[in-house]
Amino acid sequence: MKLTYTYNVHGYSGGMMLSNSVSGEWILDTLAMGITLVGPNPEVQIVLIGKSADRATITIKYRNNQSMTSLSLNSIYTFSDSANAYGFSYTFSLKA
Repeated sequence: MKLTYTYNVHGYSGGMMLSNSVSGEWILDTLAMGITLVGPNPEVQIVLIGKSADRATITIKYRNNQSMTSLSLNSIYTFSDSANAYGFSYTFSLKA
């Protein structure tokens, strides 16, 4: 199974909205529980805390914003944070 992500970042510069997206995946069979997953934003800590044949549980932390989710096949979870003119989101899903 694969834990996929799409990372979106946006912000205002010179009165214009700028945005960018990056997608990627981690192969769950190759990962140990408790591992910190490396994504495009090194300030966001993503930790795999559980996995089974059809489920993955992760915690996501950015500064004072923290969340835990358990993803099943084809479910979607979005973690986001924004301040002033800057914001980002990670959208996670689990695929076979």
